[in-house]
Amino acid sequence: MQTGTKAESVEIISKKILLEFGNLESLFYSPISKLKKLTGIGKSKLSILLSVRELVERIRFENLKSKKINFNSLFQYLYLKTKNEVRENFFTATFNSEEELINLELLAKGSLEEVGIRARDVIKTALDDGASSFLIIHNHPNAISVASEEDYHIYYKLKKIFLELQIDLLDHYVIGTDGIFSCKLNKLIKKRKAN
Repeated sequence: MQTGTKAESVEIISKKILLEFGNLESLFYSPISKLKKLTGIGKSKLSILLSVRELVERIRFENLKSKKINFNSLFQYLYLKTKNEVRENFFTATFNSEEELINLELLAKGSLEEVGIRARDVIKTALDDGASSFLIIHNHPNAISVASEEDYHIYYKLKKIFLELQIDLLDHYVIGTDGIFSCKLNKLIKKRKAN
C-alpha cells in the first residue's frame, strides 16, 4: 500500500489489516469479496494485490513443473490455492513417464458442498497432455478431508477407465481443514499443521 485514507495513515491501515488476517499469507490468499470490504483497499490496490498473487502463483507453479514430482510441494501449492475458497474446486494433475508434472488444471468450480465433473472432461485432459499418470484433487471448503461416497465413486470409475487407456490414476486427494485424504489409501496422508 502506498497511501492511506483521509481518516487514517497507510501505517495504521496496514497494521489493522495485518491484525485482521494474522499474516501476509492469509491476506494474500483471501477471497476477493473479503478484500473488497477492507478499508483503504480500493480498485487500484486490489488490482495490484491480485496481480502480485497471480505472479507468485505462476512462479510457484513453474517451480513444480518439469521436475520429478515432490508431493509435499504440490500439497503446499494446492493448500495455498484452496485455503480460503468457499466453493469446492476440482483439479487434475498430469505427469509424464519421468514423473514430472506436465500440467495442473482447475477443471471445475462447484458449490459450497459439491463440484460436478464429467468423466469425459477428466479423460480429455489426460489425453490432451499425453499423460502417463494422473492425479485428481478437490477441496472440502471449511470441512475435514474425509472422502465422501461420491468421492470414492468418482475415483474407482475413473481408475477403471484410465486402466483401459493405460494411464495410471495415482490417487484422488481431498484437501480439507485437517489435511489431505487419499482415496487410494483410505486415510489421511498429510496432516495440516495448526497456524
